[in-house]
Amino acid sequence: IFGIALGGVIYALIGPFGVLFADGITYILSGISEMFIKVEEPDIEKPKKSNPMKEQWDVFKEGMVYLKNHKGLIYIGLFAAVLNFSLNPTTQVYQNYLIKVVMDRDIRVLAIISICISAGMLAGGILLSVTSIFKKEFNIVAILRRFTVGLIGVLFVLAFIVNTGVTGQVSFTTFMVMYCVAGFVLGMVVAMVNIPIDTYIQKNTEPSKMGRVNGTVNMLAMIATPVAVMMGGIISDHIKIQYAYGISAVLLIFTSSMLLFRKELSELDESTDGAGEPAAEAE
Repeated sequence: IFGIALGGVIYALIGPFGVLFADGITYILSGISEMFIKVEEPDIEKPKKSNPMKEQWDVFKEGMVYLKNHKGLIYIGLFAAVLNFSLNPTTQVYQNYLIKVVMDRDIRVLAIISICISAGMLAGGILLSVTSIFKKEFNIVAILRRFTVGLIGVLFVLAFIVNTGVTGQVSFTTFMVMYCVAGFVLGMVVAMVNIPIDTYIQKNTEPSKMGRVNGTVNMLAMIATPVAVMMGGIISDHIKIQYAYGISAVLLIFTSSMLLFRKELSELDESTDGAGEPAAEAE
């Protein structure tokens, strides 16, 4: 949250070149600091020759084999991809196009909106941590269905708010207040969807396979990002921006409905008990 706010101030003071230069310096300093981290090497016999590419490929194949035997985790990854495909155009393309091009405002306005969304994600995480949602039986499908409906509703509200701002029905100040409130709620709901997904993966994956499974599931989730951003750019160039927000909501309706009501995903709840461990099979 503070980084986003500081980023807007720095951009206004030193411009895009200065921001990119400073960002590069911070990465270099971060890399140098990691050189001083001491890690105890495990006492195991290392192979004399190793092929890094082959090792990475073997790790990837092992993760895919594990997911193949646990299809519920694959559908969780696909659902995360659906979220990315629906939300990334909204937050990375439509929002920037709306503020910079349609409304002709500066980067500080985008920083304020980003702060509200990030604050909502933080609040959503805190809200889930203080509730008893994970202290009872962990019904991942029911949780995702409810929060996804809320997410779709927020996207339609954003489309309505954008329409009122673009058509001049309200002042820019009123538009910003409404958009920031809706953005805060959007961040909360996104956190309430992402956290149960991550929690379920952790509860239903063997500790020794956690890195491989997380890497593979994240790959499934992130692979939709570049395609979604590209499509968002095309859409924003050819239709009104308020309709673009509605398209994201409609897309999420169809894709999530096809995924969240699959039999394989519903069986996830039947395969785990309240503690998140595999349920004992009946003799």
